[in-house]
Amino acid sequence: MAVGAIGAWRRWAMCMMAAGLVQAAVPGGDAPSRRVLPPLDVLWRERASGGALGAFRVWAIGYLSADEAVRASMQTEGVRLAGLRREEFRELIQTDPMEALMRSVPRGVRRGLPPEVVALLEEPVEGVGDLDVMCETPLAGSVEPRRGIRRWARLDGERRLAFVYGERLFHPTLQAAALHGVALDGLMAVAESPVRRMEAWEQEGLGVQPEHGCEVDSADGHEVEGEEIAVSVGGAARWVCGARHAEAWHDRWVLEATRSESVDAGGAPRLMRAYTEGTKRLIFIRVDFLDLAGPPFTDAMGTNMVSGLEAFFREQSYGKTGFSPIGPSGSALTPTFRMPKTAAYYGAVDPAELRTAARSAAAAAGYNLEAYSFDLVCFGAVPGYAWAGLGYVGAPGSWIRASFDAAAGVIAHELGHNFG
Repeated sequence: MAVGAIGAWRRWAMCMMAAGLVQAAVPGGDAPSRRVLPPLDVLWRERASGGALGAFRVWAIGYLSADEAVRASMQTEGVRLAGLRREEFRELIQTDPMEALMRSVPRGVRRGLPPEVVALLEEPVEGVGDLDVMCETPLAGSVEPRRGIRRWARLDGERRLAFVYGERLFHPTLQAAALHGVALDGLMAVAESPVRRMEAWEQEGLGVQPEHGCEVDSADGHEVEGEEIAVSVGGAARWVCGARHAEAWHDRWVLEATRSESVDAGGAPRLMRAYTEGTKRLIFIRVDFLDLAGPPFTDAMGTNMVSGLEAFFREQSYGKTGFSPIGPSGSALTPTFRMPKTAAYYGAVDPAELRTAARSAAAAAGYNLEAYSFDLVCFGAVPGYAWAGLGYVGAPGSWIRASFDAAAGVIAHELGHNFG
């Protein structure tokens, strides 16, 4: 694991896509990704579909064009079709998130439907939030299917299992990022671009375009297109003068999302060296449970693991990064904290809940978590976790399940994900 190599490749790929030199693959087809999708009201009119999605669309169009007397008699059928559509759409989010976004019900259509029907539809979500990207290490000898990479979107106070496509497939964990998509039953299809083309009624509600005009500077080489297009980025309305400038706004965001400190003379982003280089402090937060008691490993083993990690990372990074030994001003090994709920409980829920509880216990014991570069929650063989390790990609935070030895292989693997 040469530190920075994966990050450099990812940044190259993102810059190439932003320049239009390569395209991200789209699940379910050979067509290149449409990064900034057309407005949903346009797609609703132009894209017919079959199955439950198509049947509901036909009903909704008929309902909205009917008079009040007829609408009342149509509601029961609308609820039935919306229920059938819900199952089909839930599957589509997971198998083809881009198609789910393109076939979602426009905001303008939702406004005219009965509340009983709207309650069964996907919910449009938009704002500034986090996209957590996590990668797991399977248990040795496990026959259970491996999920590999999983993503979670934290937006509007909720954390949903996220499904992405296009450039989003390359992204590490992003914090305070502009996100939008559709959510249903704890699942979210996240749009490739943070830029959302507004529907006609939304644009009309904004009134006259402000005097400063297009948000994309023509001095950057973008010709003025002469249109007035309203877009939303993180829930904030913006104006651009054409579809190509909406794409240019997307490109600007791609460079910001690479977590770079600056760009070189050719415009390529430089690596955030402070995060990936230098000597880092680790904190191993040991935890146990009422139904799985006992420390996950001894103090002596913890000391040996840190020594092994230091040697491995120094060698693989050509001396550019490593870890300080356990000590008052170095890495830390906590006592074993008893978690407030059972191992069986944590094994059946989002792993983030266990990390939150473990970090809270460490903070309550006097550990300053901000003083450490990376935290690792360590525990025994919690049932329900079908992995040996789990870690954020490009952000601190790892879970280590009953996989501790002097070579620290699983731990090194998860820290590699944390590095990006």
